[in-house]
Amino acid sequence: MTTIDVEFAMNPDPRCACVLLLDTSASMAGPPINELNQSLKVFQEDLQEDPLARRRVEIAVVTFGDKGVTKIQDFVPVTCMGVDSRGEPVGVANEFSADQSRLTA
Repeated sequence: MTTIDVEFAMNPDPRCACVLLLDTSASMAGPPINELNQSLKVFQEDLQEDPLARRRVEIAVVTFGDKGVTKIQDFVPVTCMGVDSRGEPVGVANEFSADQSRLTA
């Protein structure tokens, strides 16, 4: 059995795909990017509090800005949102900082 087969055997609910398109351009420096990151935390917490959303919603994260478009995270269940394949935290502020350092380098 593949991982996908096991996942759907354990949770046969229909999925709701959600793509978050997040601005990481220079205009988001400082408070705006911090507010965006805080909003993402609230969004995740709200989804995790809803039992149906927790089972059905899958999130992908894509940023766009001065360096173009970047897929930060492929579709994952809400419970895994914000974590990369190694289990490390993924944050828009981290991506923004990386973009800004490349711009000033």
